[in-house]
Amino acid sequence: MRLSLKQIITITLVLIILETALTVLFNRHVEHSAMQNDALETVNKIVDARTDLLSTYLQQGNSQAFNDLINAYNENNAFNISISQIIPESAIVINPDQTEISYLGLKTYTKDFIKHKSITLSSPLAADIWISFNAKMKDIYYYWQTMLWFSFIHLVVIFVLWLCFWLYYRYTMPTDVIDMIQGKMQHKKKLDPIMRNFKHKLQTYFAEKNMMMTALAHDIKTPLTEAMLRLEFLEGQKTADQIMINLENIKSIVNSSLEYSKDQSKIQRVPVDIISLLDTIAENQADQDFPIKVKHQTDNFEMAVEIELFKRMLKNIIENAKKYATGCVIRTKFTNHHFVIAIIDNGLGVPEKFISKLTTPYFRVDPARSSQTGGSGLGLAIVKKIVELHDGSVHFENVSTGGFKVLLRFEGL
Repeated sequence: MRLSLKQIITITLVLIILETALTVLFNRHVEHSAMQNDALETVNKIVDARTDLLSTYLQQGNSQAFNDLINAYNENNAFNISISQIIPESAIVINPDQTEISYLGLKTYTKDFIKHKSITLSSPLAADIWISFNAKMKDIYYYWQTMLWFSFIHLVVIFVLWLCFWLYYRYTMPTDVIDMIQGKMQHKKKLDPIMRNFKHKLQTYFAEKNMMMTALAHDIKTPLTEAMLRLEFLEGQKTADQIMINLENIKSIVNSSLEYSKDQSKIQRVPVDIISLLDTIAENQADQDFPIKVKHQTDNFEMAVEIELFKRMLKNIIENAKKYATGCVIRTKFTNHHFVIAIIDNGLGVPEKFISKLTTPYFRVDPARSSQTGGSGLGLAIVKKIVELHDGSVHFENVSTGGFKVLLRFEGL
């Protein structure tokens, strides 16, 4: 079952409400238990004190020792003892002959104490002389205070967990998913079943897309080649040449699509002198109408690359420059432990709003010129993919003095 973010938030709110309700019920139970214990303890002390004072009064009467005993009880207990000529209002009268209080009687006094939050027990000492024991329920606010702190701490914990989840979902998870798809997480940690299932579904989806693109390109390529062969035998060479140009453009699109959908697992890298490779490609791609200058910081630099893909990457950049410029310069340099290849042409550049879209498959800056310049719209998209397959990055920018610059930065060197 899949849960949306809205459903997750709803479930969380329901759980918070449920937790708060359970917390309230638990604290009410604790509060009631504490009240019962306090009330029963107070009633027991009053009964014991009554028995002691009645016994002393019977033996010594209203003596100084009797009064001192009353004062001692008043100082050391949570109840108050008083002597009066009238019975206090709402007092529970206990016969002085009743020296023992049954358990049932204690429970009855305790319930009355809890119900009215106070209790007064009185017994007559003599005619018009009453001894009364008065107690009030302790303040229980601290129980509610504990409950509020308990609930507040839980809300803070839930908020922190949600914040961690959001940060993971927003920043960490996308990187983990990409690393997972590329197989970079296999040696870091074991994938849980959900991530493994997610990885399998993503890989299956993209494998099907690549398979479809590859099959389509191959299916088009066969009849296309046959049509190009038949054109060579047609009369009317001018018409045939025009059709041949159109078919060559279609063939370029097919080949580019095949390059773009190439399986990463089939790439095999070998150590190559990049400086010599750049010199060779520049020499082969340069002509009278498009001179290429090469400037290096070093005479040689070895790097493990997939040769054909690396050549395709550089050729795509140069062929793209040929469509809009009359020459270019290739520079290589080291900066911050990275090897950088810069290809700078003398064309008009690219509008700033389109630079971020240059590596989007089939994107064209000027669709109206596509029929004149040809191409598949995959050239720079293929460049980006090949660079990333070699653990590098590509950056595009306009030159302030005129022209367009492509920067290829290879990391970990």
